[in-house]
Amino acid sequence: MTRSSAPPTTQRARKKRATLAKIHAAAWTLFAERGYEGCTTRLVAERAGVAVGTLFVHVRDKDALLRLVYGARVDSAFGEAFRTVRDEVSVLDRLDHVFAPLFLAYCEQPDLAFRFLHQTLTLEGADAKVQSERERQFCGSLTALLTRASLDGDAREDLDSATFAENLFALYRHVVLRWLRSDDARDPDIGRRALRRVFAVAWQGARPRKKAQSTMAPSKNTAQPVFPSRKNLAPPKLPQDLRRAILDDDELPTRRRSLPPDRSR
Repeated sequence: MTRSSAPPTTQRARKKRATLAKIHAAAWTLFAERGYEGCTTRLVAERAGVAVGTLFVHVRDKDALLRLVYGARVDSAFGEAFRTVRDEVSVLDRLDHVFAPLFLAYCEQPDLAFRFLHQTLTLEGADAKVQSERERQFCGSLTALLTRASLDGDAREDLDSATFAENLFALYRHVVLRWLRSDDARDPDIGRRALRRVFAVAWQGARPRKKAQSTMAPSKNTAQPVFPSRKNLAPPKLPQDLRRAILDDDELPTRRRSLPPDRSR
């Protein structure tokens, strides 16, 4: 008795995946060799060994080809990171573990990575839905990580994990775009340290709350409360980690404008 052949739909699906894999490999090689401007859809089709018309069945244009390449790399990086994250380390270490693979992927071709990330901000129609679904899945996994931290006592019990996850993703996007436009975009560790500093500041608001213990002695004269003298009030100071995260730009150089002199005095 002979084994029945696979259904035609399955065979077509396998052939489609194989063709897409060849296009993906050819596109990444040519983007790396020639850059965005030097790579064309015709060259990708020739390198992949498929007709140009076949390539356009899978992607609409060169921008879509770039999103295909980087989208697959991002999905793979995030998937592996969430599968291997450890609960016994600190929350900041877990976040670093999740986001670190992206800096490794983006530092290979910073200009291409910046173009890809910038495109994700301006997509419309079906392309926007694909990107939105990718971000939804990632934020969902990040929400689960934060919820676990809250249940373990590493975060506030009333933490809105979903909203906090979206905020962390927005911070990541800002930091990674800034890093990719700096002179240190080839060094993933610099980007990782910058993101960790920003996450550390944000995480201050998510830490478990401690019960405040009042150290003020009760006043004997309740009718006339004593207020501190104005001369004894010290000017407020920003926390050290907040000043470092916002003002310390030694590793990510940017241009600063000096304020004009105050002539009102």
